[in-house]
Amino acid sequence: MSALPLLSVEKLNAWYDRSHILQGVDFHVMPGEVVSLLGRNGAGKTTTMKSIMGLLGRTAGQVKFNGVDLLSQPAHFRFHQGLAFVFEERRIVPGLTVKENIELGVIASPDGYKRTKEVIDEIAETFPRLKERLTQEAVTMSGGEQQMLAIARAMAAHPKMIMLDEPSEGIMPKLVDEMFEYFETLKNKGVTMLLVEQSVEHALRISDRAYIMDQGEIVHCAPAQDLLKDAEIQERYCSV
Repeated sequence: MSALPLLSVEKLNAWYDRSHILQGVDFHVMPGEVVSLLGRNGAGKTTTMKSIMGLLGRTAGQVKFNGVDLLSQPAHFRFHQGLAFVFEERRIVPGLTVKENIELGVIASPDGYKRTKEVIDEIAETFPRLKERLTQEAVTMSGGEQQMLAIARAMAAHPKMIMLDEPSEGIMPKLVDEMFEYFETLKNKGVTMLLVEQSVEHALRISDRAYIMDQGEIVHCAPAQDLLKDAEIQERYCSV
């Protein structure tokens, strides 16, 4: 593993109109790590991810990805640097099949057209549930299957890091377990992940480290396995 972070966030501030949401956020993600951002609703987790991806109008501080300063760059530049983001809302394109939705991720990446079949084969191997549905209209699948598709579409671009915002939201428990098994598979392949997730136990079980946010700040950082055993911290910052 490299000694330098793949993602480095320093003194990150962000605003929605006049509301100052992020208050000097600092954290990093090393290559090959799975890192979780935890905390109650409204703590600033999603705002942090959107700020990293360049989806907010007003931000300040420093965001470096693979050594490149991103904060002044548009979202498409960040994507082409190898940063992928899976929205909580999934954003599956209606009218397209599962295969065609995946292809959108392929063709958006450099040399995508040249490796479409190769990527579809990779996705089918990693997500066997999607393999069975490649010709099905994507929006007719269940919420959990659509979430898997959103993840597969992001992975089709072969990103250096993937950010996942509440992947288990609104999904039946059986599919949540299956999804996190896929995350474990991706982790074992060396995929770097930044995860926002309300299911603290699921998140910590696949993570290397975790940061806890509260009121727009990082208030705690620990190895994931230590935090998994720390009921007091979980109760203080993560319970609803």
